[in-house]
Amino acid sequence: MAKYRTVALAEMQIGPILQEMSQIALRHRLPLPASLTLSAKALAQVQLATANLDPELDPFEVAGKFLVRSTLKSIKSRRVLTRSGQNLKFPCSFP
Repeated sequence: MAKYRTVALAEMQIGPILQEMSQIALRHRLPLPASLTLSAKALAQVQLATANLDPELDPFEVAGKFLVRSTLKSIKSRRVLTRSGQNLKFPCSFP
């Protein structure tokens, strides 16, 4: 990941990245899921389209922002559920 952190999206190529991942997995005898191939194809198409639309886009920044928003949303909904659970009144008592 560090190797690709400073590379612009337009310069990134999914193929070589996946080839490198495959070599690492093979070296460590780790099977890669079959769905990775389909995901890689979809990512390659998205990468190509995105690089044409915005070559300066930093995918790590975009992913980071998404993860932060997603995590905060998850924490917020857990907090709401916890508060809701604290406000519940049961008609009977438990031993």
